[in-house]
Amino acid sequence: MKEKRIRLSVVINMSIMVITLVMAMLLAVYALANPDFDIHLITNIIIALLIINIGTLFILLRKYKSIVPSDETLRLSIIGLPSVGKTVFCTVFMYSLIVKELINIDKEKISMEKYGDDTSERVTKDYADLLKGINPPSTSLRRYMSYRGVLNIGSSARCGPNKYSFVVSDHAGQPLEEMVREMSGAKPEKDNDFSDSHFRKTEYFKDIKESQMFFLMVDLEKLLNEEVESINTVDLERAFLTTIMDVRRKRKQNLDDKFPYPIALIFLKSDALKGDPEYIKDDVIGKFSNLCSYCKKECEHFACYFISSTSGNVEELKQKIKPSENFFEPFEWALQRYRENAEN
Repeated sequence: MKEKRIRLSVVINMSIMVITLVMAMLLAVYALANPDFDIHLITNIIIALLIINIGTLFILLRKYKSIVPSDETLRLSIIGLPSVGKTVFCTVFMYSLIVKELINIDKEKISMEKYGDDTSERVTKDYADLLKGINPPSTSLRRYMSYRGVLNIGSSARCGPNKYSFVVSDHAGQPLEEMVREMSGAKPEKDNDFSDSHFRKTEYFKDIKESQMFFLMVDLEKLLNEEVESINTVDLERAFLTTIMDVRRKRKQNLDDKFPYPIALIFLKSDALKGDPEYIKDDVIGKFSNLCSYCKKECEHFACYFISSTSGNVEELKQKIKPSENFFEPFEWALQRYRENAEN
């Protein structure tokens, strides 16, 4: 609606400018035909109107540019097994940016505007459910949920904020889970017809390969509690590696060049860290040592993070959802790395 109002204002303003110019030409013709006509006062009024119209048009065009995203779409893919907390992360992340939060990168403010109603309606509903202690529904099998917004980065006196169409893709975890099962030699579940080759041909993988930022997510709580009967970390690591390698192949990247897009290995539910957190972190990261070694060698940007989407106990969550203090750090880091690549 705001975009339509500004467009209408631009059309009206330009129409007034045309009418003013036509009036100026008619007065000029009349003045030539009537030498005794004093045109100075009318000329000054017309010049003043033109200056006001040009200034108004400049402001309207700047506002229009500030609300319309650039043609460039920035995609963030959220990848992980089922029930690791991907949808909760997306809900808190998008709600925080669209509804209330600002984050900063190199002293530049970052905010999000909604782009259409689907994302804001779903995020608002899922966030309200979280406050009631109800987890949002998992992403449907074979699909991904796209959260869309307009990302504002910094500001400029001349050209307004930098804008991107921003898409966060919350991918269903079942295809990755099936890859893990196949790599472990287990037979596919009857309800799932995903195979390693089929996985790479699905819309699921097509969207992943078109992304510019990648978050590989692991449930730290299950990892530390050794609830890993269906999650073999070795095979999960191999599935993550296969995904990254296939992205590089699908993008037809020269494998002699480093992969330019940021990849973050994110351990969710960092509240589970007890005792000596730094020692535990090193131990946990060590379980994915091959993945880390590959990414550090073959990718320009790789980092590991421990975050929590919903810190606090159940009673605290009913009052307010408090993500960990470093909740936005992976996104800040990935966005900064992406912008550095774009500038180069």
